Amino acid sequence: ARDPYMLIIGAKEAEQGQVSVRSRVRKDLDGVIAVEKLHEILVDEIQSRALPQEKSFSPTLGEDA
Repeated sequence: ARDPYMLIIGAKEAEQGQVSVRSRVRKDLDGVIAVEKLHEILVDEIQSRALPQEKSFSPTLGEDA
């Protein structure tokens, strides 16, 4: 099985408290997002025990982007 997310943390992201996300399932998460926001998203997925679903959220543009 493949992991649904790839996280990239370079010097710039680490300095800004952000992480670059690539998702195999949720293309809405592709991009740079605050670590705290990603944590919230992943905790919600884990607690709901749901498979990642495509959603209309862009970490750089906000809701309904």
